[in-house]
Amino acid sequence: MAGFQHELIRLIRGFHLDYRDPIWKERLFMAEQGMYSEEFCQTLIYEARLAAEGHIDQGNLLYRTPDEDEFYAQGKPDIELGSLIEGEEKLRFGIRYRDRPRNVLILGGAGAGKTVTCRSIFLNVDKLNQHDPENPTLLFIIDVKTDNRDLENRLQGNCLYLSPYHNLKIGLNGPTDVPPNVWINTLSMSLADRLGLIVSRSCLTSLIKVLLVAQNPGLNEEELEQPGSSKSLIWPSLKMVLEAIKRQDVLDCVSSKASYGETLIQTLTGFLQDSGTIFDCSNGLDIQRDVIAKKRHCILDVPNLPPPVLGFVVDFCINQVLVSRLQNNYKCDRTEIIYGIDEGDILMETESQGDFSTRLSPWSRLCRLGREAALMSVVAISGPQSAGEHIHRNTVYTIAHNLADSHSVAVAQHMLKLRPACQRMLSSLLPGQCIFQQNQASWNHAVWCQVDYVAPSRKTGPIEYEQLPFTPAVELSRAHHVISALNDMVAEDKKAHRRIGSRSKAGLSQKVRMLLTLAVSHPYMPVARLFDRIDGLGFSGQKAVRKEIQDNKYAEFAEVRIGKTTMLLIEPKDTAYHLLGQEPPTGENRGRGKLVHRSLAHWIKQYLAKQGRQAFLEWVVPGTNHPVDVAVEADELWDAYEVCVTASGNLTSHITACFEASQVVRKLFVVTTQAQIAKQLRQQVLAEVGLKPYISNIVFESIQNYIPKEI
Repeated sequence: MAGFQHELIRLIRGFHLDYRDPIWKERLFMAEQGMYSEEFCQTLIYEARLAAEGHIDQGNLLYRTPDEDEFYAQGKPDIELGSLIEGEEKLRFGIRYRDRPRNVLILGGAGAGKTVTCRSIFLNVDKLNQHDPENPTLLFIIDVKTDNRDLENRLQGNCLYLSPYHNLKIGLNGPTDVPPNVWINTLSMSLADRLGLIVSRSCLTSLIKVLLVAQNPGLNEEELEQPGSSKSLIWPSLKMVLEAIKRQDVLDCVSSKASYGETLIQTLTGFLQDSGTIFDCSNGLDIQRDVIAKKRHCILDVPNLPPPVLGFVVDFCINQVLVSRLQNNYKCDRTEIIYGIDEGDILMETESQGDFSTRLSPWSRLCRLGREAALMSVVAISGPQSAGEHIHRNTVYTIAHNLADSHSVAVAQHMLKLRPACQRMLSSLLPGQCIFQQNQASWNHAVWCQVDYVAPSRKTGPIEYEQLPFTPAVELSRAHHVISALNDMVAEDKKAHRRIGSRSKAGLSQKVRMLLTLAVSHPYMPVARLFDRIDGLGFSGQKAVRKEIQDNKYAEFAEVRIGKTTMLLIEPKDTAYHLLGQEPPTGENRGRGKLVHRSLAHWIKQYLAKQGRQAFLEWVVPGTNHPVDVAVEADELWDAYEVCVTASGNLTSHITACFEASQVVRKLFVVTTQAQIAKQLRQQVLAEVGLKPYISNIVFESIQNYIPKEI
């Protein structure tokens, strides 16, 4: 094959020009058959290079477009969303969902076409329902910016419209076929995660159970574990929970630490203020009764709702269905409910920050576990980094519209399995254009598509809100039987404490002395490790020991959050040394800052000492008057350690002193309480141009590697 002819064929095939434009398919055939002269091939090479450069400039280096048999190998889509832009056949693309749920993730910036794509899915699903009205796929749409108000009239199926400002009432009631204890645990976990109250979750769980039993005379503890016992229960309102926990005697019963209960009171008060009248009821919305049983769609109109309130409302609507189906081992081979949300960043963003203690928010659980339970999700967000890992892993259809910021583009390019050069294309897509990619299909290459236009909502008229049944909330002050039950609980708790106190009173002072002795012998050791060495001291006894130490001012206590664990620290005062008949330490460098900061510095020093290395606290960098928390000699140079409890610390002066004002520091270790803080500090350093040359000599790490393991 002659040179120009071979080069022409290579260009056409290399850039898939034959699949992008029919004229090049004809020219490829002619060239391969040897029907072009060398001179004519040379002319066509020039045109081919221009066409290839155009695709390179646009970033359109996608794999070739499929033919019909390749694209529809698993069958044609149940609903069509648009057409492929390239290719001779102009194939139609869409999603399949009828045989089983397939999650959809839609990406794009403002005005890129996310809302149009979402509305197209919703309207087409409803349209397809008309072919089988007895087995419809129900839509549960979370509308955070009123883009779907007109769907109440455009959807052919019956539709329930819910608004927190008109008819939405949510109580603590769960599915009637789920044991109350299972539902209470799910409910309290969701609320605690949304409010950042993980350490207070046990308080919330305990109190809801107590109030539920008190609200329903005759209900016993065994029935809380039985399915079906929720059918006729009256649940306490969230306001009653708050009123009960405001009682100090009740708080002492359900809270292991006063700070946990106080935080719960403060946060829950703000939560109820933000929510308006949504939770002002005992038994409220029941998804099975009000939506599923009546075979109708539901639109949840929630603009301007504060994020924690919105998150909990959506969690509640998902959990009522998902928990019930998981509890009853519900299996199905079709899609019965589609949960859809446009502009879902307000919910998904919290997942990426790891605010959920289990790393699985209800929406993530829906994506992960909803397939066999006939539940599917359609999520539209501004960038792929906003979604949690379980949403990414369980997405079948990805529809990426124009992405403006570089971070979103880079993540989307990796997610869609595109060449790096395709990043330019993701930022040049016109409104309505998208990159479509499907998993679990024989053709899983990304293709360039145009979404069919769907008119946006322009409805301005009033909406009629159906009033759903609910049980009005009862104030605690008027629920005398509940107050009586709380009083009985408090009285029983006091009796138990008196029994424990009478048994341990004689030995209490001895336990205090033992803890202080251990704290003096093992300075800056976490309190939990010290308590482990004291036999016969239960949880209540530990609280009593700590209280006596605080009341007598024998020591200072402080809590620190390390990773997902809260640690209690202790530092004996001079009065403790006098109590033990010892002289308080003098002349020893205690370290800078408060107790938490000093403890972390001592942990690092102790860790290095176990390695046989002599470490120094408050070591002054030679040639400066600047001290670092810990330093140790290393290969005739020095390794410096700086403790940063929060991300607000300024590292500039430490880095400058170690690497500019002095030449004896080999590495600077920046030690934090959490890996996330370490990442933030690293970004702060990278943001300062003058500090970038030293980044290779700085190690950012968590204190978890240095925590004392034994005494």
